[in-house]
Amino acid sequence: MLAHVSGLRMRVLPWYLPAAAGAVAAVVLGGGAVMALSGRVGEPVGLPAAAETTRAPRAAEYTIVALGDSISAGTGDARAGGYPGRLARMLRERGRRTALVNLAVPGAESGDVLRRLDTPSVRAAVARATLIVASAGGNDLSHSLRPETGAPTIEPEAAAARARPNLAALVARLHALNPSAAIRLVGLYNPFDVDAADAPAARAQLQAWNDLIEEATHADPAALAVPVADLFIDRPDRLAADHYHPGARGHELIAQRILETLPEGDARATPADGE
Repeated sequence: MLAHVSGLRMRVLPWYLPAAAGAVAAVVLGGGAVMALSGRVGEPVGLPAAAETTRAPRAAEYTIVALGDSISAGTGDARAGGYPGRLARMLRERGRRTALVNLAVPGAESGDVLRRLDTPSVRAAVARATLIVASAGGNDLSHSLRPETGAPTIEPEAAAARARPNLAALVARLHALNPSAAIRLVGLYNPFDVDAADAPAARAQLQAWNDLIEEATHADPAALAVPVADLFIDRPDRLAADHYHPGARGHELIAQRILETLPEGDARATPADGE
């Protein structure tokens, strides 16, 4: 279990993603990437107007705003609201008045998440937040690995070069809109088995992408990257029925890990990694 973090930056943990072309075709990252329930991976997104799952009362001790892609949207655990909904429940169980506004959009790339902040209702929600959680970057990679028919091809390295400033700008804009809010960016994980021969390249590629997420938080002391890759190592039971998104247990553990980065009084929890 990750130790409580207060003021210390957490390092993302290495995990597996094949870099060889043959293996890449079969593997995409989770934690920010999207697979629709129909089984399609990295489907392009058209961003709708902001849809608030719960209107956030100003009186709440914790007003959580969730941004990002299908992971933050709760895909794989829709009934419980995914990790944002479970995090809100955990805080309520600790006696905190908590409200949740979920503005995540399945399929969003890092640039899409950044552009969400151009929407007045999204900016207003962010300005009210005490805690902002976001998943972004995984779809940038997955779309480079499996572009849609007719879509331009972009290499993973080029996708990373595009995602880096988007992630940094996302944190900067969130801070500008709400300097007092805590910001948590969820890292990436790999839900697929990896051949031993591909493991070194896999670890290196995922480490590089998770480093992008962590680097985006460096300029803001209120922002942290939350590593989740280790939660899914050899644990397919923590995935949803699509074998890609986190399932109920996976979302629960992501929420638990975010909780452990909050102030000590809110981070009390029963150990969750022993199952």
